[in-house]
Amino acid sequence: MAKQSRLAFVDLLRGLALLVMMEVHVFNSFIIPTFKEESWFIILNFVNGLVAPSFIFISGFAFVLASRKKLEDFRQYKYAFWRQIGRIGLIFLVGYAIHLPFYAKTRFLRESTPVQMNAFYGVDVLQCIAAGLLLLFITRLLIKKDKHYEIFTLASGIAWVLISVFMWQIDFRQYFHPFIAGYFNPMHGSLFPLFPWVGFILFGAYACQVYLRYKDKNEEEKFFKLAVRTGLVLIAAGYAVYWDLSPLYFEIPKPNPFFFILRLGYVLALLSGAYYYSVKFKVERNFITDTGKESLLVYWLHLQVLYRHFVNGTSLTSVVNKSFGIIECVSATILLMVLMILSAKFWSYLKGLHPKVATYATSTVVLGVLIYFFIK
Repeated sequence: MAKQSRLAFVDLLRGLALLVMMEVHVFNSFIIPTFKEESWFIILNFVNGLVAPSFIFISGFAFVLASRKKLEDFRQYKYAFWRQIGRIGLIFLVGYAIHLPFYAKTRFLRESTPVQMNAFYGVDVLQCIAAGLLLLFITRLLIKKDKHYEIFTLASGIAWVLISVFMWQIDFRQYFHPFIAGYFNPMHGSLFPLFPWVGFILFGAYACQVYLRYKDKNEEEKFFKLAVRTGLVLIAAGYAVYWDLSPLYFEIPKPNPFFFILRLGYVLALLSGAYYYSVKFKVERNFITDTGKESLLVYWLHLQVLYRHFVNGTSLTSVVNKSFGIIECVSATILLMVLMILSAKFWSYLKGLHPKVATYATSTVVLGVLIYFFIK
């Protein structure tokens, strides 16, 4: 089996999560509200709820996979170290840029409403991923032995989920600036606070380390059989306690750890499904993996298409104003997916053709936007 086929499952799962994410945003923003009360939408909503856990989990998995051969360069502050810092910083910047009401510092400080500032301070999925990756990166620098790092990711993942119940009870704005306070819980509008969501990154990192142990012995299939079995056990445990129709159900303060366990089980099943699909069909590259490889671009771009106020302060979601039926939403989703896939393939092609030029172009654009923001 080709090396690329073995690892295609990572981009396959990430790309699939991104494509479904587009459907989530289109349907939630465009569809007539009464459709959300129907039974099929409840099922769709649950499926859509697996997107964020999968996206965050695979970020932790991919970090360990990509950094395995760069650890010494990291610890000696070579190019790989600064490149990793740059990647994490870029994710932070894009995360906040998405929520900027104005791309000019003066307007941002003078004209932003309290609602807009609250949205800016809120932690979304990109800030969550960036903070989680920074945690993985720093601890990987400090923890030398692979076995100790594996234990750390598992133990900290479990502890992270358990203490989240207590973290959600505290109003951190009493102790920190809103910019910092939003990272701890959703009390002031954060959609993906670090507690418990970074737990998915930690478990993704742990899962990758277990995977690599099996891979080194050429026993990847054993790992994925274990992942499927573990996923099914977690799903059963999650439903047993979290599902309100279960005889074992009981009230637990939010965030319910069994909410996390249930979704982690599904993510492990999806990860295994992506692997078996890539093996069965000998996937090395397709439109889904192309989307997954350019995840940051696709994530940012599809949100700009849907929500950015382009003309006279009007966004596409404002124009539609939740007036679409099912067929229109499906059509809009497909159109958006095609546009994002083509964008990902085009950017991937440019990077493959001129990798240094693409790197310099990205750095130039980011620096130019920052300069423009601060001088305006």
